[in-house]
Amino acid sequence: MVMVNSAVPVLRVTDVTRTINWYREMLGFTADPFPDLPPHEFAILEQGATRIMVRRAPASGRAPELKGWDVYIGLSGGHLREIYADLRQRAEVMRPLERMPYGDTEFDVRDPDGYVLCLSELLPEAADIPLATA
Repeated sequence: MVMVNSAVPVLRVTDVTRTINWYREMLGFTADPFPDLPPHEFAILEQGATRIMVRRAPASGRAPELKGWDVYIGLSGGHLREIYADLRQRAEVMRPLERMPYGDTEFDVRDPDGYVLCLSELLPEAADIPLATA
């Protein structure tokens, strides 16, 4: 039996440098681009144990008719509220902060290529956050 250790999303983007900068500024990711100098063709973005790869493509982003999120990012440290408050001012939040029936608190944000990221954290003291209805 094969044991899978990890899976990493590869997002197709039109401008790798712009995408690197957004993930760095909005979510604190570091980047290892290739080639070293722009224009970059590829980059590995890392934040803790989380990796996202981005690759330049002539057409990028998600199909507009798709619903839901493209990348689910689990957080820890109890800072989801602060991250949400910050991103509401600087990025396109697609879904407000909600408590989910399974216990996590989540919100969705759109990156510059249209991909929707769900940021999620188990917040034991989240009774004041609205419970998701659907």
